[in-house]
Amino acid sequence: MGNERADALAKEATNRPDIQLTTVPNLYFIEQLIKREILAEWQDRWSNSSKGREVFILFPKVNLTRVQGDFYINQLISGHGTLAAYQNRFFGKAADCACGHPLEDRKHLIFDCPQWDNIRQKFFPPNNKKSSIDLLIFNNKSRNGLREIMKHKLQTLLSSLENEEIQA
Repeated sequence: MGNERADALAKEATNRPDIQLTTVPNLYFIEQLIKREILAEWQDRWSNSSKGREVFILFPKVNLTRVQGDFYINQLISGHGTLAAYQNRFFGKAADCACGHPLEDRKHLIFDCPQWDNIRQKFFPPNNKKSSIDLLIFNNKSRNGLREIMKHKLQTLLSSLENEEIQA
């Protein structure tokens, strides 16, 4: 009796102008839909945020790709840490560079500061003034040079703090 009823309903359905078909999306489809929505919302918040603009310059698009963290490189990515501009903004210290430039920020440190000419010559491409920060960060050889600069910066900062403590 059940098969006959099913056959009759199937035959009746073929005579209709429209076919109704109800399907339930599979779990993978639902997961991908949710993932796309979350990424779109995250991108919208990231694009419109007033915070993290130093990082936004390097990473304007959000994604789920993992980035290997590095103590020294992260300071350059974020503009935080030993950079005098950051030290000035958060701790009231002088913003000028040891070379005499009035602002030691990420751009000055990487491209212009004469203190690091030898490291730039050794690790950066010859036309590094035309490079962007992200190209240097994502190039293994250049990243090693950036790391060297930041290591020296940290050592200099720690030495000056030790000297301040000794004099106090």
